Amino acid sequence: MNGVRMKKQALFISLLLGQSLACAEPLQSVATDNGLVTATGVYAYNDFKFDSTAGDRFNRYKGHMNFYSVGGNNVKLNQYLSGGLFVYWIDTSFVSQLLLPSLPLTTANQSISNNSIYAHVLANVKSSFFIDAAGGWGRNSGRYTTSFTTNTLQQGFARTSGDTWFVSGAALYNTQWKQLSISANAGILYTEVMQNPYSLSYAAMTINTPPQYVRRLQTNATYILENLEVGYQMSPMFQPFINGGLVQVADFNTSQRVIGIDVIGPVPAVNLDMNGYKIGGGLGINYKQYALRLEEQYFQRGGAYSSNQMTLTLRANFS
Repeated sequence: MNGVRMKKQALFISLLLGQSLACAEPLQSVATDNGLVTATGVYAYNDFKFDSTAGDRFNRYKGHMNFYSVGGNNVKLNQYLSGGLFVYWIDTSFVSQLLLPSLPLTTANQSISNNSIYAHVLANVKSSFFIDAAGGWGRNSGRYTTSFTTNTLQQGFARTSGDTWFVSGAALYNTQWKQLSISANAGILYTEVMQNPYSLSYAAMTINTPPQYVRRLQTNATYILENLEVGYQMSPMFQPFINGGLVQVADFNTSQRVIGIDVIGPVPAVNLDMNGYKIGGGLGINYKQYALRLEEQYFQRGGAYSSNQMTLTLRANFS
């Protein structure tokens, strides 16, 4: 039964990976037609927590995520199309607690790494309107340590692997009015995570527990995303900005039951299949052919999930 609980945590983290892609907007720099190729590096740090309680039953986790990316953007393909190619790494660590009726309290420490490649093509429809299509694929690997107590303390260990891929499409609008700049976009993101089968091995303490086989798990989700950003050009060098956005879960599916038993009465939420919003702001700094962007954002998904993300983006323009 403990392996079933662990599969549930993989759902959480798979959706966090999808969220990080949706929120790493610096990868797709504000659409411009300046004819300059850009080299881009991004670092983001996200601390998150999830707390769902129903009576004396609860599902809780908290942790942090590091996002790294490097690549090139705004490469001209023809008169109307440009593109970019990036590689990125996501390292996530978190701890969790789960308590359901008739089951012991289960705790877990987990870490998951994702290494991926990402590409997009941007079409210039009109001077201020753009269409963007993107896709990416990567590999996941994870480590799990989980424990629970029945008559004796049981500790389980496992290593997992899998694949992640996503596709997205968006419409973008940018305009400038005096010292104000306005950027808006709306789009759809589909992400799928496949976790390979694995064995959960238990440490020999007072009794021997045989390894538990956990079947292959596939999770997919479709998001609708809207974002708006307003900037103010204080000087040629400095531009503060504020932004916000909405995320709606259009579809969410998993190949197996998250809770593998029938439970009578209310149960806490176990999936991150919740609509939400984000708000934030920051400062852009331009110097010669270089641009530095510092940003802080707050995310809220339903009443159970929240996170804070700091993002640092560095770009260099080349003719």
